[in-house]
Amino acid sequence: MFRPQKVKTFEPKNPEYLIADSLTAEMIEATSPLILWWSFAQADTISKQDELDHIYGEASTQDGKFVFTLKPSIVHLRTEFNPILKELTRLGVEQIESLTVYANISEFIEENGSNPKSGDVFRLSYIEKEQKFRNIYYTVSVVVPVDLFNLKYLNWQIYCEQTPLDSVPQYIQDYKTLL
Repeated sequence: MFRPQKVKTFEPKNPEYLIADSLTAEMIEATSPLILWWSFAQADTISKQDELDHIYGEASTQDGKFVFTLKPSIVHLRTEFNPILKELTRLGVEQIESLTVYANISEFIEENGSNPKSGDVFRLSYIEKEQKFRNIYYTVSVVVPVDLFNLKYLNWQIYCEQTPLDSVPQYIQDYKTLL
């Protein structure tokens, strides 16, 4: 095992990074709801677009809007709801839910195989009854690295908004979770 010989703040092979990573990953996993993540395939989406779609930046056909991975990955995220939207909901105002989630960088890459990016879709499941879930779909808008520990970012802060179901492909909506 690598042991630093000199005291240096910038040491990429420092074993303390693994300890900090495992601690934050364990805390996030302990509080995470069931989350299924579909990565946005930008290259495949662009290949399905015609000339008019390039002008408007989206596909005109209903079946070819966006392309995502076929099989989701289960990821662990710590969720934080916007407190202002919570208060507005109590007053009876119905609004699109926005959410801030946190993911451990090394754990997320291990679970998903790639970094989160703008356009990715994930499904967050809430328990209504024993085997009945309330599923809400979110689209990632911004991904920012946070929690700097000895010059290494440990987590991502991911901003996302509730996704209208007409922009989510049918195979994602029909995906059944096996628990």
